[in-house]
Amino acid sequence: MTTNNYHKAFKLQGKSFNSLNELLIFSNVFSVEVFDFLNEWFNDSSFIIVKTSGSTGKPKEIQLQKKHMINSAKATGAFFNLIEDTTALLCMSAEYIAGKMMIVRSLVLGWDLTIVKPLANPLKDIEGTFDFCAMVPLQVKSSLNDLHKVNKLIIGGGALSSELQSQLQQINTQCFATYGMTETITHIAVKKLNNLENIIASKTKQSFYTVLPNIKISKD
Repeated sequence: MTTNNYHKAFKLQGKSFNSLNELLIFSNVFSVEVFDFLNEWFNDSSFIIVKTSGSTGKPKEIQLQKKHMINSAKATGAFFNLIEDTTALLCMSAEYIAGKMMIVRSLVLGWDLTIVKPLANPLKDIEGTFDFCAMVPLQVKSSLNDLHKVNKLIIGGGALSSELQSQLQQINTQCFATYGMTETITHIAVKKLNNLENIIASKTKQSFYTVLPNIKISKD
């Protein structure tokens, strides 16, 4: 896929599109944030400009190559086995890399993407279920009673408390912590968080981060 088109199976809010112009018109009515990103994604530039989170210093604008974002999307799809027609929920702002990448994954892999406001509990008033979703820890904590609506959940943007991780052991949703940042185009490694109980020892088993396909790490 190049950035001047998108997967034929891609849907936004359950709607398919016959042309890029139709998609842009719909997104402009639906969400200014999404429209602005799609406009940037489908322009002639080889990169997009994103803001860093500022967690390790003053926030700044950096350039990310679109081809690298496509590779990241494909790696996530391969790791989690999220194929064409995956139902995904975006409940984070499209202004930042986590939201942008959920849109890119959907465009590249042909997902059915639903976008809602980034509330504390975005699942509360939603009917139906989703194959894939990303949340920050605060959203996870507020959504514990509704997480059954999500099959696979990635959690990033902050550390999980031991209390929250303990609560996730009672959840059937497959939950994963992510390791990454804006500069690495979101996660480059993930760690399973729940369903790790050691019944014999009555202690939580240790889980370790695993890098995504085609990712190599080294120590300087």
